[in-house]
Amino acid sequence: MTRISVEFVGVLQEFAEKRTMTLKLPASGSDLKVEEVVRELTNRLPRRLGEALMDPELLSPRPNALIFVNKQEISALDGLNTKIEENDKLVFIPVSHGG
Repeated sequence: MTRISVEFVGVLQEFAEKRTMTLKLPASGSDLKVEEVVRELTNRLPRRLGEALMDPELLSPRPNALIFVNKQEISALDGLNTKIEENDKLVFIPVSHGG
């Protein structure tokens, strides 16, 4: 099991119905990636979070949220393929879109 902490900021906190949580996920070695964590969160938490987090066309959270792993934005790492280790902290920050 890999234990990580997750924090939601702004409207994502409202949709998740919590600000922080500890998530325990099965993982063999260090095979756990950000993408898998996102999928698990959208399965475990209220549907509104998945609808707000995931882009329906791309099936990806990237256009709708900044994702940080241990204070580094995942685009500076390996994107959704960034490996997650025991006790890592993920932070999800919504991206505001204007028109």
